[in-house]
Amino acid sequence: MSSTSNEHSEVSDGKIATESAPAGMNSITNTVGMHRTDDALATPPETNVRRGSTCDKPGCPEDSPYEGGKFRLDIKIPRDFPLSPPKIRFKTKIYHPNINFTGDICINILQSQWNATWSIESLLSGIRSLLTDANSDDPYNARAALYYRENREKFDEIARWWTKKYATF
Repeated sequence: MSSTSNEHSEVSDGKIATESAPAGMNSITNTVGMHRTDDALATPPETNVRRGSTCDKPGCPEDSPYEGGKFRLDIKIPRDFPLSPPKIRFKTKIYHPNINFTGDICINILQSQWNATWSIESLLSGIRSLLTDANSDDPYNARAALYYRENREKFDEIARWWTKKYATF
């Protein structure tokens, strides 16, 4: 699907809802574990991506407090992608040291370590890895980082509760 306007698209229960995206940005919504981004990789950044397909692999790592969760991500692709990184944030609430309460993600591959060879799929793999290997030394959520470092059992308990409350639908 292509369009001359920039729209934010969300696939929910088989329906697509759109809203305006900032000028110069294209947007897709991906649910980790529910949709794959193959269509995004084949679509030039000048077009809007509004497709999703069922993913046959789990989105959240097993044996983690996020197991069984389905987390929606908002992915905004700039017109100069892949020279500039996409803007990715969690739309689903998640308790994690490197993700703040508005869903912003602190991960070096979206900032200082960006490389034009990264694909959307590889970025999503990096975010999946972050779910099991948080960097508590560079937190966006200081309380979660403190528990992650000093009381991992408490961290896991809180993260599981958030996953059950916000990421199971």
